[in-house]
Amino acid sequence: MMKGTIAIIALVPDALMVTATFIIFKIPLNDSFIAAVLTIIGFSINDTIVVYDRIRENRRIMGDKWSYEQLIDTSISQSMTRSVNTSLAVLVSITIVYIFAQIKGIETIRSFALPMMIGTVSGCYSTICIAGPLWAMWKNHKIKVKQKRKAAHA
Repeated sequence: MMKGTIAIIALVPDALMVTATFIIFKIPLNDSFIAAVLTIIGFSINDTIVVYDRIRENRRIMGDKWSYEQLIDTSISQSMTRSVNTSLAVLVSITIVYIFAQIKGIETIRSFALPMMIGTVSGCYSTICIAGPLWAMWKNHKIKVKQKRKAAHA
């Protein structure tokens, strides 16, 4: 359950980056805004689920031999290539769409593609650098609280 909560917390910077892009470039907040935010959230949560699934698999294999930091680090390393390659493929595709929309003067496509480019990079970053480490911090916090309770009762 906590992984889901942490994954949702890791989505906040993605949504904020897309929102900031709309504000900085003075793009009207319309249907493109909703579509861009939802698309980025979908991409980012999918990447985060892949990393968390790898963590679960590695935990099953290694048991308690590894600390949470080692487990997260290994799991992120194993799935990072996939996350980066997927994000790069989306980024290149959206960049091409943006260039054509710019050339043809199609404002609706341009107002969707630019925030998508920024959000794709942000989503990849949040998956790799925020979601896993945040979960490790939470697990370590829970362990410390448990140890303090045991020490207080002893």
